Amino acid sequence: MDSAGLAIKSNTAAATGISEADRRAARNWAANLRALSVAQPRLVEALQSLPAHCQWLFARDGYLSAQETAGQWLAGCSVPRAAAAALLKSMSCAGAVACFLSPTHAAQIRIALDKLTARQALLVIAPHTSELRRVLACDSFAGEILAHRLLIAWGEAWAAQLESLLTEIPGLAIPSQFVRLPLLEESAAERMIQTAQKVFSAVGVRRAGRIEFLCNKPPEKFHRPRLGMLVPGRFALWENPALLLHAVLRNDPHIDQCDLVTLDVHDPACASPLALAQFASECDGLLAVDCARSDLPPLLHDAKPWITFLTRRRIPAPTLSHERDRLIVADAAWKSDARQAGWPEHRLAALNWPQWRQPAAGADKLKGSGVCELLAKSKTSAPFGQLAAPWLLACDTRPVECPKSLQELSSHQLLWHQLHERIMSDPLCVGPDAAEFVRRGRIDANVGAEGFDQELFVNQLVLPAYAQSLARLLLARKLPIQLAGEGWSNIPELAEHAVGKSKGSGDKSKGSGIFDLGKSKGSGVFDLMANLKTSDKSNGSGVFEFPALGPAGSLEQLNQWIDQSAGLINPWPTHHHTALDAAGVPVIHPLRSWTARPAGAVGAQQLDIEQLLALAGLATVA
Repeated sequence: MDSAGLAIKSNTAAATGISEADRRAARNWAANLRALSVAQPRLVEALQSLPAHCQWLFARDGYLSAQETAGQWLAGCSVPRAAAAALLKSMSCAGAVACFLSPTHAAQIRIALDKLTARQALLVIAPHTSELRRVLACDSFAGEILAHRLLIAWGEAWAAQLESLLTEIPGLAIPSQFVRLPLLEESAAERMIQTAQKVFSAVGVRRAGRIEFLCNKPPEKFHRPRLGMLVPGRFALWENPALLLHAVLRNDPHIDQCDLVTLDVHDPACASPLALAQFASECDGLLAVDCARSDLPPLLHDAKPWITFLTRRRIPAPTLSHERDRLIVADAAWKSDARQAGWPEHRLAALNWPQWRQPAAGADKLKGSGVCELLAKSKTSAPFGQLAAPWLLACDTRPVECPKSLQELSSHQLLWHQLHERIMSDPLCVGPDAAEFVRRGRIDANVGAEGFDQELFVNQLVLPAYAQSLARLLLARKLPIQLAGEGWSNIPELAEHAVGKSKGSGDKSKGSGIFDLGKSKGSGVFDLMANLKTSDKSNGSGVFEFPALGPAGSLEQLNQWIDQSAGLINPWPTHHHTALDAAGVPVIHPLRSWTARPAGAVGAQQLDIEQLLALAGLATVA
């Protein structure tokens, strides 16, 4: 805004007596009350008549704050956001829910929420309602409140409110850790922690009893087979295979043979073991992607089948007493691994990824082959000519930087840099198993296995370095490509080829979803559930342009990218079949000697509703 605009705005505020800070506070307060009226109506009753007793002002760091009648800044700080960022710099949360003890400013809650993933929640204990009244005017948390990512226990009787929240929202996981700022006195913090832990213990006992009841409850009889599916509802670029699978199954021509119901395990209000147990009790069987019965505590009746569709090479342990459980592998080569892990042959099936999208009209289903022949023969550049569209390399990435956690481990730092240099020189040196690449590198460098974080090396070094090195290699060979996903605009030499970002990923988790490579430990499928055991478009200049993803990110927007590309490039060091091969376009696989899998060549035996019902023993007899 220019100086004239600022003057008009200032004069208007002076004439009305209402400042921009006042208006912002009013908007925040109204938005939060509307959200709370849906999520926590009793809290609205307690707060809506309370006066703020302060003057709303923008603090020195630009964050909305206030001064009390004596001229004191809220929380005694004139830079609340900067201070909160410093105080919470090292905050991390491994569980589904964290409990924040008595925050004194909205900035503290905002920074804490930003530290969490979109599938984690913050449960705030706010003993002082007058303080909470001001907190809820300094920022709008409406989105987090409605998404069950922010919940509040308030007032002197906060313990009772806390117990009520965990009772009324049984899907909300019991907090696994506390967040306490040094501003809170040690003795007060200890009292709050002890009181909260008593509540958590009592709720935990009741939930355990309820889970046991549901697991032993005789299965209900439904009008037609009711198949439950665990579907993380938040879009993430290539990291949510269940969402892709569900999009196919719900449009299956035989979907009328069953009721396909879903549980969104990315919703913090559906992340507890009790939520899954309750959901399972209302189904004839469960379907999960990359998650088996043995990955979780007992939550499903023994007589009900658990069907696992495995999209990556991590074989879950079989539960031998559950004869109706089935393991479906997306790559037939994994059947031998499953047998070695103890899965009986009659409980195994190899079914390809179902085609989850139709190719755009006029798509050349075999055009990938010629491109791959040129790539395989040429070590420098290839005469690709004027392609109608560039090829799409789509994945989220990040700058490859040695983590601070390795600062005290010189041998680990040296190995990090050595592996990085190798990958940047030749991405194909990684081979089809990233974990094995790291393991071999560790052994060759004489680095011991004890205390070595292999998952860190795979996810923060090998995977992003491979994708970036592959992109540079393809560009050096003059293949027209576009880089889609989050993070590419931050990579030197590659930013000009970036076409947008997948904001739906929005997730700081370490899992790599569909392309979790090798046989590393941990399921990595549902971050929250994994912890349950422990609690043709041109701009006229000849430059091809892709539509950038919108604010939410979605499967539909990913389809726009694919429709306007020549095909896909597998961005991960793997040669097994993946969801890319079922996208209805040609796919270049660098690690398959630059072979191309033609569009639509997903194989005859594809996963569908009829196959699922038959495997689960739920098929109806005609």
